[in-house]
Amino acid sequence: MKMCSGEFLPAFAMMLLSLYLLLSFTDGLVESWNTSKQFASDGDNVSIPCPSTKNNDINYQARLWYIQIEGGDLHFLTNCSKNAGKNQRISCGAYGKQYILRISPVRKNDSGTYYCVSSVKDISAEDAGYSLHVRDPVKLVILQNQEFHFAKDNDSVEIQCRFHGQLPEAERHRYLSWYKQTMKGLLLFISNCSSEPTVHQRISCKVGTNVFSLKISPAQQSDSRKYYCASSFPYYLSLGVGSYLVVGDTFTTKTSVLILTPPSETIMARHSVPLVCLVTGIRSATVHISWNVSGSLMEGLHSSVRENQETFSIRSQITIPAADWTSGILCTCQVQFNSSGTPIQKTVSFKRVYNIVNYFK
Repeated sequence: MKMCSGEFLPAFAMMLLSLYLLLSFTDGLVESWNTSKQFASDGDNVSIPCPSTKNNDINYQARLWYIQIEGGDLHFLTNCSKNAGKNQRISCGAYGKQYILRISPVRKNDSGTYYCVSSVKDISAEDAGYSLHVRDPVKLVILQNQEFHFAKDNDSVEIQCRFHGQLPEAERHRYLSWYKQTMKGLLLFISNCSSEPTVHQRISCKVGTNVFSLKISPAQQSDSRKYYCASSFPYYLSLGVGSYLVVGDTFTTKTSVLILTPPSETIMARHSVPLVCLVTGIRSATVHISWNVSGSLMEGLHSSVRENQETFSIRSQITIPAADWTSGILCTCQVQFNSSGTPIQKTVSFKRVYNIVNYFK
C-alpha cells in the first residue's frame, strides 16, 4: 500500500505534523516565558532565564535585557554578547541553550518588569515580560536567655532558644542548628534541626513555634560545655549568647576558691583595681561564677586551663574604680558547682587584712 498523500494519515497525526512545521519555520525571535514572576529579598542572588531563541540556537543573535519600572520608560541593562557584564552586579551569560540574567546581590530598586529581546523593537504591548518583586531583607533574631543549666548524671536536658522573624515554617528545620564550644574556644557543630530524631539518638534538635531546643538524653559529665543556638537564615550564621551546661558535681576534695587583689602599695597609683576569683581543682571547666559588688551584680571575664588529666582551674576577673575599692565596698565572688549544692562565697574589701588568701577546702 502506497502512502504518498496525507489522506492515508490519521487526522491527529496530520495535526502534529502541522504544529511541528509551524514551530520549525517561525520567524519569531521571542517565545513565551516559562515563569513570568519571581519574588526575592534584598540581598538575594537572582537568576532570570531568557525565553528560548529561534531554533534554541543561542548564537542566532545577541540578546539584550531591558527593565521597565512601574509602567515607566524602558531602560537598557546589559547584553549577552561574549564576556559582557563579567564581574558586575548585573550580568548576562549563556548557560547551555539559554541566556540567563544574573543580579547579585539584588536590591529593592531592581523591582520591575524585565524583557529579553534581540531588539527593543521586539517588545510589544502584548509581551508581559518577567516581573521581579524585591522585598525588604528578612531578619531573624534568636534569643538564648538561660545562661546556666545544671543537671545530674543521666538526666534528660533540654536547652531552649527562641527566634523572632519571618522564617518560613517549611524552612525552619533547614536553617536552625546547635554548636558546642570546645576547651580551646572553638565552635563545634553538633546538631541541626533538619531531620526528626531517632529513638536511640542521644543528642537531637527539635523545632516548635518560635522556639527550638537541643535535647541531650542521657546527659554525661563530658557534656559540660557552653552551647550556642544558631541560625543561617537568610545567608550568614548568627549565634545566640550561649548557655552553659553543668552535668554532675564538679566539686572535688582538691577544690579551692580564692580572691586575688593587687599589692597594697600599688593601689594609690591606680585608677582601677582588678580582682580575680580563682577556682582550682574542679572536675569540669564549666561552673557558675558571679560577682556581687556592694549589692550590684557584675559579669566577670572568664578563662580556664586544664591542671592535669582530672581537674581544671577557672579564673573570673572584674575591674572596679580605685576610689570605690578604697572606700571599703564589699566584693563577693560566688561559685556554684552543681544543681543541688549551696554556692560557695568569698568576700574581700580594702579595709580587711590585705593579701590574706582565703581558701575553701
